[in-house]
Amino acid sequence: MQAYYYLESKFLIESKPKSGYYVSYSSKHFASMPEISKPSDQEGDPEDMENIIDKVYRHITSSKPTMLSLSVPAPELLPIAKLNKAMVNALRSLPASGTAYEHIQGNIKLRRQVARLSHPMEVSFTEDDLVITDGCMNGISYAMMALPKQVIPSL
Repeated sequence: MQAYYYLESKFLIESKPKSGYYVSYSSKHFASMPEISKPSDQEGDPEDMENIIDKVYRHITSSKPTMLSLSVPAPELLPIAKLNKAMVNALRSLPASGTAYEHIQGNIKLRRQVARLSHPMEVSFTEDDLVITDGCMNGISYAMMALPKQVIPSL
């Protein structure tokens, strides 16, 4: 019962008399959109920028800081045996054992799941409205290509 009270206090579930507990959703529970930043037009000192870049690359192999930008969890935190088994099963079930190219928009099963999971967030789109990229840089690249030419500042 404590778990129900805890979830209710976090507004994740709500109780309905004579019916039980239900998952609650309200867009007011999510953070509001951030304000648009207004960066200055000044160029940074190139020497300072070089020092920052050098510092990042100097410490990239260090085990002391947690490198959140690399997005790779420590191996001891992963269920490696289960992941290996899942990979083998996936390769066996894929056409041409996974050597064929995916659809240009990305894996249809993944796009379908993302679209399905978006409905509770009061967003309505289908798998055909989504593009799955193989990394952040590809996503940014596609987003930049979708912008009108006059929006992109010339270098």
